[in-house]
Amino acid sequence: MNKILAGLLCLLAIAFLSCGSGKSDPPATAFPLISGSWEFIASSTSNPGFQTGLEVNLQEGQVLVSSFQYKPNGQLSASGLQQIQLIGAELDPANNITSVAFSGACGAVGGGVLSGTVDTNFDVALTYSQANNVFNVKALLSSDLKSMTGTYTLESGGSCNDSGLFTATLVPKLAGVYTGQLVLPDGTTGNVSATLSESSPAKFSSNLIIAGTQNTSLSLNGVVMGNSFSATGTFQSQTVTYYGYSYQIVIEDGINQGLTQSSLYLVNATDPNNLVPAGTLTIPIPPP
Repeated sequence: MNKILAGLLCLLAIAFLSCGSGKSDPPATAFPLISGSWEFIASSTSNPGFQTGLEVNLQEGQVLVSSFQYKPNGQLSASGLQQIQLIGAELDPANNITSVAFSGACGAVGGGVLSGTVDTNFDVALTYSQANNVFNVKALLSSDLKSMTGTYTLESGGSCNDSGLFTATLVPKLAGVYTGQLVLPDGTTGNVSATLSESSPAKFSSNLIIAGTQNTSLSLNGVVMGNSFSATGTFQSQTVTYYGYSYQIVIEDGINQGLTQSSLYLVNATDPNNLVPAGTLTIPIPPP
């Protein structure tokens, strides 16, 4: 091959190969990818026996590292009622949830702004702003990228002087068939079978089959945030909104003592200023 032909071939290939002294793309920094549905638990040491669950659709930024490939950049964020829901939980001495509220220790009902970083050493730093209060979180991400542990403190704001322990868990998709009694939007009570499902990205749907005097169904569709959801549907030609929270109940009596049961707490949130408890549904435990 003569020198002229070899030179032409090198020019044609320079966009794809480092012909001669050409440079290739630099390697991407290996930030862990942790975007997804998370439950952040703030266990108050200022108010022992109370936990606030920050249910989050966590986002992580990306950077273009080659013509066809993106990598996580370690920048974390979530904001607004479509990505953040607050859950307040009263605990018994054994740390079992005894009551659930769709608000946190500071009385806020959700939303706010979360931002932060995760670095290559798996150190996580978060800042959460809500109702004029700003909290800082310092935590360590597990090697499997599915949990975090650390602490949280109040940075600024005087209406909620709270601090304590921070834990977090990557949440699986909501799914399953839950049954029980539910207070319906018209005030009557019916036996309900609710089939939950979740698709990506974080879209919730459930079909409630209502037996009894109503003998009807109610389809709910909305958005999932961690273990919680907000969904709307139509009941008797009226638009209704429900909030739901999925958690585990520890059975303390009978032949199933010590087992955990998947539970779903629901409130009628059609009037966001007047949340009406609707009841708790559970996934039945099969007989021994």
